[in-house]
Amino acid sequence: MPGLSRFLLSFCILGYIFCSSRAWHVKIPSNIKGLLGSCLVIPCKFDYYQYPPRRPDRVVWYQYAKHTYPLVYDDWHPKYVIDEFKGKTKIFSASGKTCSLQIYPVTWAHHRQKIYPWVDPENVGKSTYRFFDTTVTIEVTNTAEKPTIMITGDKKVGQSVLVECTVYHTCPTYPPTLTFGLQVQSHGVTHRPMSDGTYKTTLRATLPIMKEHQPVTCSVRHRSGQTASTTEILNAECSYSPLTISPTSDEFLEGHSSKVTCIASYTCPIHHPTLKWNYESMPASTDTSRAAAQWTTVSTLNFTASAKDHGKTLTCSGTFSGGQTQEVSITLRVKRTVMYQVGSSLPIAIPVSLVLIVIILAAVLIYKKRKSFWDRFSRNQNNTVDFSVGYLNNATTVHYEAHTSKQRLPSPKDNRRTPHPARTQGTTAPVSGNIHIIEMKSCSHR
Repeated sequence: MPGLSRFLLSFCILGYIFCSSRAWHVKIPSNIKGLLGSCLVIPCKFDYYQYPPRRPDRVVWYQYAKHTYPLVYDDWHPKYVIDEFKGKTKIFSASGKTCSLQIYPVTWAHHRQKIYPWVDPENVGKSTYRFFDTTVTIEVTNTAEKPTIMITGDKKVGQSVLVECTVYHTCPTYPPTLTFGLQVQSHGVTHRPMSDGTYKTTLRATLPIMKEHQPVTCSVRHRSGQTASTTEILNAECSYSPLTISPTSDEFLEGHSSKVTCIASYTCPIHHPTLKWNYESMPASTDTSRAAAQWTTVSTLNFTASAKDHGKTLTCSGTFSGGQTQEVSITLRVKRTVMYQVGSSLPIAIPVSLVLIVIILAAVLIYKKRKSFWDRFSRNQNNTVDFSVGYLNNATTVHYEAHTSKQRLPSPKDNRRTPHPARTQGTTAPVSGNIHIIEMKSCSHR
């Protein structure tokens, strides 16, 4: 019987301890990393549905030992804390059912230390939870973990994407600083606790894609001075914009020189295009420029329209170095101008005008010659009239006086006289009517 009684008593004690243990629950990570010189926060939570503590706000941390209870943290008895943790520990948050411990700064003496919490240690009884069965081991490191980069969005050159840089750490009191190596538009930093006892710090930003293969670098710096960085290559697609012709108006003045531009926009400089016009005889120049992530090649054509160009097509074609080709055209409408019509008719008008001038000059010259001939026929410089024209050896000269008024013609009565025989040379006879016969020769015709 004594053996049976002892067995039953042991069974009851173990069952009571098991039930007591099931009534309490303490949650801490089994292992946790701490960065040398930084802070370390060990998350701790407890809960129960039986046997509540008298002082749930009273939390003490111990170093794990087989037969003793070395103090790691005790705000009632700080002088009894062991040297490795003295002046370096405190409760991180005492609100609710929490028992988190902060260690700052972390030293090499904390490496591989196994510690555990105890809630309300002054009230220990038969229903007390076995806190030493739930421990956490500290691992100290002097190397900062590299951040991770995540890129989301339309990965095309000239577009913008969302970039997230994330680092995991165990020091929420003094979280690390994250920075991008490129100029970005930051959206802020977030901090969030994780289930494994670590904390997640994330920096979000909008990044414009400037080239086809663009490196993205994110760096982290901890309070203790350790730094780390990581780089991701953002592979983006190149894009092309359709060719455009400017000005958009397709009306040109005949004979007037106009500048017409063909514009090619693209995002990757390795795809520089070659632009050509279908009017190859006309002068053209090409220029390339860059603005942000956009490259632009402009071909300027000095176009002079003629009447025969009306209704034709002005075409600009582009061949990119990547092999892609594009083409854009406009239909020409040529408007004729009066000045240009006059100028274009000069090659015909000038010879015709010269011929007309020659004809007019010749007619004037002929007229003047005829007029001069008849003038000589009717008078000479001495105001004499020669009546011997057409008669051989018969010369008769008449002298007359010019008057401003109209001369009165002599009447037959004034000219009555008896005919005289032929006079000798040099005789003069008065004649009425102011007409004097100066000289007259009469010779018999042979």
